[in-house]
Amino acid sequence: MLERNASLLVADLRFERFGAAVIQSVAAKAALADALSELGRFDEAISHAEAAVRTAEAADHPLTQYVGLFGLGQAHFRRGDLPRATAVLERGLFFCRTW
Repeated sequence: MLERNASLLVADLRFERFGAAVIQSVAAKAALADALSELGRFDEAISHAEAAVRTAEAADHPLTQYVGLFGLGQAHFRRGDLPRATAVLERGLFFCRTW
């Protein structure tokens, strides 16, 4: 289900929130990255999370950017790459503090 929802990234609906607080294609990609990183499929997880961050940045939507960055940071953390996880999560912290 997450893969189907995440496919909205390539459709005309990639910036749609459907009444939610965050862009749903980004939320789906971040959740998919979370699940994949739990399974140890780190390359896939990071790829999905990076796509989520790109979409969130293109939309310039702070809460959605945080969601994408959190998913990416989790994937790096679970992989054991603490320097990258820290850098990504600090970017997310900026959105928390600013917005």
